[in-house]
Amino acid sequence: MAKFYIIGAPGSGKSFLAETMSQRWGIPWYDLNNDVWAKFDPRVRQQIREQVITHPSWIFEAVFPEGFWFEAFQEADLIIVLRTPLIIRLWRIVKRHIEKRQGKLFKGQNDPETLSELFHRLHSSWQYEHRTLPIALSYLQDIPGTVLMLPNNGAEIMPRIFLCLYNMAPSVSRIRDQ
Repeated sequence: MAKFYIIGAPGSGKSFLAETMSQRWGIPWYDLNNDVWAKFDPRVRQQIREQVITHPSWIFEAVFPEGFWFEAFQEADLIIVLRTPLIIRLWRIVKRHIEKRQGKLFKGQNDPETLSELFHRLHSSWQYEHRTLPIALSYLQDIPGTVLMLPNNGAEIMPRIFLCLYNMAPSVSRIRDQ
């Protein structure tokens, strides 16, 4: 099987891509962003991390590979970097905020954002290319996994990911497109 790590700005489509891959290939998917994991007690977080990271396959998604989950970034077979255009990201963030305020589930949760959280996401996405992404890309220099840079996350992404897997090591390419 394979281990995937998806990074990108808020609103880039990380969760959508991770969920699509998870459903298509039956691989567990985990959102590693701090707002999710900060709610857990540190001991529980460590236990979960140890259980998850030892699985033969997983899909992780986060804005930035940092701290607690950096080891997973180093163990990924394929790192997918989403480079979705800023205007699309900002639109998605606002749309998601409105939908959550109307009660729509996001990542299985009905947790409406405050205006402060909305502005934080917009700001993070706005500054991603200039602040966060260069640091993440510098980490990629020393990572043994394959890196796939995707300029958008439209319908053409899954075939590109599958082709990348097919060209990788035999143990990774056992995933079959369904």
